[in-house]
Amino acid sequence: EAGVYQPGGEPAGGITILRALHDAGVISTGRCERLERIHRVRTDVQHEYPDVRSHSVHDAAHLLASELPGFMKDCAGWLRELGFAKPDA
Repeated sequence: EAGVYQPGGEPAGGITILRALHDAGVISTGRCERLERIHRVRTDVQHEYPDVRSHSVHDAAHLLASELPGFMKDCAGWLRELGFAKPDA
């Protein structure tokens, strides 16, 4: 997150970044919602909230494993569109 800044110089949070990717057409509504759910569980674990349930972490880990390949494909395509493709050798 540290490399993504909002206008005015403030770092953008994970949910804000995901929603910006959705608004830019990089990720679908469903993918955005699933990644937001994963991010919320990550935040709960990071802050050691006492009501975090092991099944929530387990479900989020499985969801992340299923979402990550598609997310990376979406982002790689978007970066290519922006001109960040590896030059042909």
